Amino acid sequence: MAASSLSLDKLQLLILEQLDAAPITDTRELELEGGAKAGGSHSEQMAIKAALDSLVGKEMVIVTQKTIETLVLSAEGESMAEKGSHEFRVWQALDVEKTAPQLQAELGNDVAQVGQLNAFKKKWIKRQGAGFSRAVSLFDGHVQ
Repeated sequence: MAASSLSLDKLQLLILEQLDAAPITDTRELELEGGAKAGGSHSEQMAIKAALDSLVGKEMVIVTQKTIETLVLSAEGESMAEKGSHEFRVWQALDVEKTAPQLQAELGNDVAQVGQLNAFKKKWIKRQGAGFSRAVSLFDGHVQ
């Protein structure tokens, strides 16, 4: 069960029970019903903060707040981390000469358009007849 779905009283009780055993050093590790961890989502942490603020107001606990920022990749960033940048994917797709429509069909319109533009700027690809081809080769894992 998620912390955000527990009542304030139930969440306070869970916090106090765990504090009886040991200090809570990270509320993301707070154990909820069924052994699940609270996690770091915003809604989970806001529910826990509300319970802790209430306990502080009753002078039942002392809280030291620490802020942890977590960076998360966007969907596009995830794709680039997995498959490479748009320009690299265009360069990679040009193992043989291809036209713009062929690249768009293979990579998708956005990746093909942005990738072509950036690959041209970096001089990784060149116009070849009616299509495109690689202008540079792969050397030690890097485009040269």
